[in-house]
Amino acid sequence: MGATTPRARKDGSVSYMARVRVMRDGVIYHETETFNRRPPAVAWMKKRERELAKPRRRVGAARGCCRHWQSRLFVELYDPPYVRALALG
Repeated sequence: MGATTPRARKDGSVSYMARVRVMRDGVIYHETETFNRRPPAVAWMKKRERELAKPRRRVGAARGCCRHWQSRLFVELYDPPYVRALALG
């Protein structure tokens, strides 16, 4: 569920804070973003609600739950190739 709230800035202008809150498996997840105008705030809020409403895919679900596969995925995503080459010697 999302909401937009007008907020006064220090200089007197108005900004709009978009807030998205979703509860999954008993855990509350929330995001906020601030915009200068209301239409972009509403668009972002609706976009994030659609993205968060999509079913999540578990890591390793397609190939079975394997720690080796998960650690390999982590290295491929977060470790640049040149760092891996240096680590290998």
